[in-house]
Amino acid sequence: MVADEVRNLTHRTQESAEEIHKMITSLQANRLKQLVDSFKI
Repeated sequence: MVADEVRNLTHRTQESAEEIHKMITSLQANRLKQLVDSFKI
């Protein structure tokens, strides 16, 4: 019972970490685009 809960929590933690990684990557890409666009002006 406890082992199942730990496995479930581990899985959810991994999914959350992946989602956070995607968000950070997206934010970095957007910021880089803004920076590049600012040099075009």
